[in-house]
Amino acid sequence: MLIPASKPFCLLRTKSTRSQISVAVFLLINLATAGVVRARTQTEEPRELLPNTPIQRELRRDETHSYKITLNAGTYLRISVNQKGIYVRTQILAPNGVDDIGAYTSLTGTGVKTVSAIAETTGSYRLDLRQGNDSPPNGSYEVKIDELRPATDQDRPRLDAENVESEAQELTLPFNTAEQKRQGVAKYEEALVLWRKIGDRKSVLRVLWFLAKNHREMGEPNLALPYSEQGIQTAREMGDRYQEANLTLLFGIVHRSLGENQEALDTFNRARQLFKSLSKGQPMAATT
Repeated sequence: MLIPASKPFCLLRTKSTRSQISVAVFLLINLATAGVVRARTQTEEPRELLPNTPIQRELRRDETHSYKITLNAGTYLRISVNQKGIYVRTQILAPNGVDDIGAYTSLTGTGVKTVSAIAETTGSYRLDLRQGNDSPPNGSYEVKIDELRPATDQDRPRLDAENVESEAQELTLPFNTAEQKRQGVAKYEEALVLWRKIGDRKSVLRVLWFLAKNHREMGEPNLALPYSEQGIQTAREMGDRYQEANLTLLFGIVHRSLGENQEALDTFNRARQLFKSLSKGQPMAATT
């Protein structure tokens, strides 16, 4: 009796085995890709951030830059991040690596964000910097310690005001819903009360600008008008010609939104004269 020769195993190509091979290849490719992504997005080992030592670096979308700052309990820390062509999200964590203790503020017309904190315990704190969701893909930043000193009684209410203003800024980002933006405006109004109580006119001026801007963008120019007027008056009292010009320009835009064309034209002319005087070298103060 003839016994048929067995077919080599490598030539057996049933539908089932082809499917199993395809699944295996798919899984291997995904595992390899996941490994590459983890390697690219992995947070680097923190670098030490020291006073009087600014650090400037490029930041890509898939990166997180981390810095460690050693603080004693009761220390007040203020850091500035100068954003250059990108939007940088900042976070400062307590020594446990979990609790976010920072207050975050964006300064008008400067591209600078500030991070403030008071250390409750002695230890190594970590500052994380990464690109925001709406940031251009390429750019750089400069980070530095502006203040490092024992906290005073005035620092805690200042941090409270910064925290409220930070919430307002997050809620009024361009991609947020109308309801979120309305909540953000309410937070700005709360922050305005706190800054006035502290007596920080620069911060009052900054919040007035944000309130006028957000009300106009939300289609409420009638509510933007009084904040613009208050901002212009505050800038004049401070001698801040740049912000006076900036707010006067915004004031004109608000008038135009209300259909008050002659008032808008007159206001634009005043803004033009203010900007023209600045270009001739007249004193200009920065709102921080």
